[in-house]
Amino acid sequence: MRNLGTVPMHNSSLIQLLSNLDKAAFARFGKFVASPYFNANRKLTELYRYLSKFHPEFDSLEISHENIYRKLYKEDKVVYGTVYYLLSEFESLLEKFVALERLSPADLEMEYLSELTQFGMHNRFDARIKKLEKKLRDMRDEFNLNSYKLSEIRRNNSFQRKEFLTKKDLSKKEWTDASYELINMFIINNLRNILLLANYNNLISANLEIPMMNETIEMAQRAEGMKNNAEAEAMLLGIRLIKDKREEDYLKLKKMVTGRGANIRRSLADDLLMVMNNYLIEGNLPGGKIMQDELFELSCLVAGNIDKKSNTKIPVDTFYHIAMCAITSRNYKWAEKFIRSNSNRLEEKHRSCLLGYLQGSLFAEYRQYENAHRELAKIRNFSLVFLKPLIRNLQLIIYAELNLHSEAVDMAKSYEQFLRNDRFQSAAAKTRNRDFLKIYLKYLKASADGSERKLSDLLGEMKGYNRFIPYYKWFERKIGEQIEGRAGMRKAARG
Repeated sequence: MRNLGTVPMHNSSLIQLLSNLDKAAFARFGKFVASPYFNANRKLTELYRYLSKFHPEFDSLEISHENIYRKLYKEDKVVYGTVYYLLSEFESLLEKFVALERLSPADLEMEYLSELTQFGMHNRFDARIKKLEKKLRDMRDEFNLNSYKLSEIRRNNSFQRKEFLTKKDLSKKEWTDASYELINMFIINNLRNILLLANYNNLISANLEIPMMNETIEMAQRAEGMKNNAEAEAMLLGIRLIKDKREEDYLKLKKMVTGRGANIRRSLADDLLMVMNNYLIEGNLPGGKIMQDELFELSCLVAGNIDKKSNTKIPVDTFYHIAMCAITSRNYKWAEKFIRSNSNRLEEKHRSCLLGYLQGSLFAEYRQYENAHRELAKIRNFSLVFLKPLIRNLQLIIYAELNLHSEAVDMAKSYEQFLRNDRFQSAAAKTRNRDFLKIYLKYLKASADGSERKLSDLLGEMKGYNRFIPYYKWFERKIGEQIEGRAGMRKAARG
């Protein structure tokens, strides 16, 4: 029977949590463990001291169940049950510490004010709430949560004081402020949810229903509390850009997110940068020009916001957008470096799928189609639903370049079936991929027939499209090469 005590600890949730504490936070955790109020088990204090010498990497082979037991209990024979229990208690303590660290002094003060109301200590309440209001004015109120909490605390205090018995009391702002702040909190939170879902819809080309989208947008445009709220305005712009794809909204949003004096949280700025990247990638370019430098600039901004020192995973959609923006804007070396430096920070279940597609795309851009074909062949698990049509599009391009005509026709037929039956793609995405497939099949036929007229007609048909077509530039180049080649052959024959 395998000895469970020899299982490596390096990938355990405890070690991962400890690794994510910076030096200052780890020191505070030490004080937390040493506090009798939170911990009465002295062995946990000793365990903290033992593990502290391995912070922050915790990659030493010394970290084992056996060494922990022998260090703490001074016995050679290891009782694994004792070690497991001790580590479990230590992890529970760490979880409490992490949760308490998230509570700001303002959160604690608001809890205290609520208790003062319950105790009937109203004079004390009045003095403390004025100090708290002054403190909150200097703090960022994420999602209007503090304003709502404070208005609730004020209303409850008025109720406890019986300030509802006279006509004067009935006109007090405390009775209605909480409702207005709750409405503001709902609007801001739902705008963020709409933005996230709209981004997600765009990423996976899906058609998820977004609850109360139009109603929330209308409320945000009318609500007094949203006026002069930079983040609410930026989210509205982002949502409009996704829906309407207007250049003026793109330019306004770019100024708000990247301009001097931008006052938007990093996490929200990242979401908005994704919206802008999508807008550029799909060919909705300011001034009708191909602004590759702008696309790359936004890609670098998203990449620059990633914490280089952290071991946390990079979200797969963020990774995809950064790499593809660099590839689309032809900054291939930069894309290669980003992929190479950060591939280990992708979730393992998605790594093969995404890296296979990105590496295949790079090789295709270099016109190394054998290598591109080999990279796509390495994909064993199509874990990312949004990549399935993209991989098929790229595979068809590779088949055409390698003159694998029968394989291209077979895949095109199965692709048609896939597009017909796929429940996850939105109507717009299906239209986009059907356009690609339609042009691709016409190109194959015209190329096989050697018909210069059909090729010219196809080029004219493509130019008549008023929507984004995947691999438009590739079609344009290949058709141009074929027409030029046939013209050259005619000239040689006449000569």
